[in-house]
Amino acid sequence: MYLWRSGLKGVTVTRYLDALAFVFPRAWLFGRIGCALSHDHPGIPTQNWLGVRYPDGTRYDLGLLEVFFTLAYLGLLAFLDRRKWPHGFYLGLFLSAYGAFRLGLDRLHDTPLRYLGWTVDQYASTVALATGLAILVAALRRSSALAGRGTAGT
Repeated sequence: MYLWRSGLKGVTVTRYLDALAFVFPRAWLFGRIGCALSHDHPGIPTQNWLGVRYPDGTRYDLGLLEVFFTLAYLGLLAFLDRRKWPHGFYLGLFLSAYGAFRLGLDRLHDTPLRYLGWTVDQYASTVALATGLAILVAALRRSSALAGRGTAGT
């Protein structure tokens, strides 16, 4: 909203958000490492090797799982950064990948509150996933259309 209130529009806003989506996971990693070290996001009980010992037994540490996801996602970004992508690509990729991850992670929460059968995380994750996929498809279609005209896709 700040970008729009600053008078920026359209492609310029998308490029800013794309740059943010590209660098944000690097900072996010440090925040989630802090969560994993303090074990402040306990999940459901487990006997899995990923389990962390809590006072009431071994549980998934959801912060630790986010660290693993973020590391894998950063690896994907390093691989994808070898090529030029259309604006909106990284924003769509981040929203869809993180939305899908959080939908799966929600199954590991211990007794989350539900509203109309879904948790708040499920609602937010679904919106992120759908929005991300829409942005990603639009970016890739725009790139294909520009490539068909012999123009660079950015």
